[in-house]
Amino acid sequence: MKLLLQITALFIFATFSETDLLSSSLYFYQERFEESEMNLLRYLMRDANSKEIKEKAVTRIYRKNDILFCDGESPAALENNAGAVLMLQGDYKEAVVIFERGLKHAPTFFPFYYNLGKTYAHALNFKKAFLYLNKARYIVPEYFLTYLETGRTYESMNKISEAIEFYRKAAKLYPKHLETYIDLGNAYLKQNREKRAIHYYNYTLSVDPYYANGLLGKAKLEFSRGEFYKAYMTLRIIDTSKGDYDKAYHYYYAESCYKLKMYDIAYEQYEQLLRFKHDRFFIRTSISLIEHKMELSRRFTERKKMEDALTD
Repeated sequence: MKLLLQITALFIFATFSETDLLSSSLYFYQERFEESEMNLLRYLMRDANSKEIKEKAVTRIYRKNDILFCDGESPAALENNAGAVLMLQGDYKEAVVIFERGLKHAPTFFPFYYNLGKTYAHALNFKKAFLYLNKARYIVPEYFLTYLETGRTYESMNKISEAIEFYRKAAKLYPKHLETYIDLGNAYLKQNREKRAIHYYNYTLSVDPYYANGLLGKAKLEFSRGEFYKAYMTLRIIDTSKGDYDKAYHYYYAESCYKLKMYDIAYEQYEQLLRFKHDRFFIRTSISLIEHKMELSRRFTERKKMEDALTD
């Protein structure tokens, strides 16, 4: 109650930008996490323009595929969005050029630092990834997504314990983000700590029984146990029509079918996976390896067709 009164009193003296930050804190303590994130992201736009604070408050930051975009027509917002679009298209090299150019004009603009950290992590330049992600956390220590991306960077380096530490911090800052619990489950599965992995996968499914990545986590567990048919049956019921799912889904679907000698379906799923060559799945998985497995599946499919024709 005392904290609530302190925050409320501060509103009297706050600017528009500071009010967004205070609102974010108030919503967080009320466990209204969506409103908390929205106000925090709007607060972060305070450096996007050179106009009055009241005009700055109109703009906001939002995320798409865990990449930060901005509303508004300020130079920083427009430059950030140009780089963010390139990230979506997989052109990380050119995105770096745009973000680093933008920092020269807006050296404290949070989205530049976060997006640069994510971009360098995808390019396996982990030293620079941490440089920018650490700066982003220094500017805004309250934002969960920076911790999540830092954890993913550690996981890409196979530093799983460090990754778990940052995932847990991200979950504490924004408990309603289900993907954080999937990352925790995946990390524990890599440590062969099945009970912990199951705990986090099941938690997401208790919130949403049809959550695609929660079901994928269940299929990963089944696959790791050698229960390929169970994994196949779980993967079959996952709805990917909205496009908001971990593209590793296609890998586990293909691998399960390959193990079950369903080579035609395996081929289709490897082919689907290769449509997402810029996905983070390929940070540590070779594209040529997937292409090789797809070609093997094609050959086995053709051989099976010939054998079936001979027996008819």
